[in-house]
Amino acid sequence: MSEITLREYALRHGKSLSNMYNKANAGQLNARKAGSIWLIDENEPDVDCRSTGVDKICPRCGNHFVGSGRAVYCPDCKKELNRQRAAEYRKRQK
Repeated sequence: MSEITLREYALRHGKSLSNMYNKANAGQLNARKAGSIWLIDENEPDVDCRSTGVDKICPRCGNHFVGSGRAVYCPDCKKELNRQRAAEYRKRQK
């Protein structure tokens, strides 16, 4: 197990250093602080902790889709709603 600095780890993985510091502080990386320097195992995988999506049901059409936490409508219904809203906005501007 050889350790490298978090700066070197970020350079090797093509990540931003501030992002790596944030992950280390949040405990998302198996890193340790030695004085003012963060050290990490050079073979530690960089895990992306973001959500990949949630199964949802569109209230307009009832189709199942995978969306983010805030998504309400399926992509097709969302496009249609955006078209309708844009048309209403243009109509009000006249």
